[in-house]
Amino acid sequence: MSNLAVIHDEHQSRLETKVWRELGDQILALLNDDRSEDILLNPDGWLWVKRMGEGFSRTGEIAIWREFPR
Repeated sequence: MSNLAVIHDEHQSRLETKVWRELGDQILALLNDDRSEDILLNPDGWLWVKRMGEGFSRTGEIAIWREFPR
């Protein structure tokens, strides 16, 4: 394997780790679902998905950081 291929593999692995860390399993599963059309995260932390042929449905909750008012 050439050095360029090793660098590419390392870069790809780091990108995948970053995406997983930033989005989490729940959102990645929705992104991998071919039926998902839209994914929303409301300010209250509820996660919603719209799938083909269906309306929006609440699929879970994600803890979100909120800045406290000053």
